[in-house]
Amino acid sequence: MALIFLESICDDPEVIAANVALKVSMGDPDYKDMSPEDAKRDFLRRIKEYETIYEPVTEPHLSYFKITNVGQHATVCRIHGYLQSRIAFYLMNLHLKPRSIFFSRVRCSTIPPPLSSEPLICQLR
Repeated sequence: MALIFLESICDDPEVIAANVALKVSMGDPDYKDMSPEDAKRDFLRRIKEYETIYEPVTEPHLSYFKITNVGQHATVCRIHGYLQSRIAFYLMNLHLKPRSIFFSRVRCSTIPPPLSSEPLICQLR
């Protein structure tokens, strides 16, 4: 059996604030009988407590995937096999933040290089 550690680190204040707001506003059972202000205070207190005991995965002999600030940075260590690779691929392709995606259509041109499109692509037609 293969073991892989998945670690998510978030130190971006904007992402933390958005997560706290979401947790408090979504009717989380932990906060059902609390005011939004008390729930926010409690959640931030929990984060501070977790920070005091947190130990990052740094052992080079272990298999792990570490993602920082919701995909801003990813570290992969000793990922082997189909399932571990698929998990790493999935996590690296999660996009929780808004982003732009640009599409471009490649076309052949009579304009000589370097202004024209890639000649090898034109030959494939």
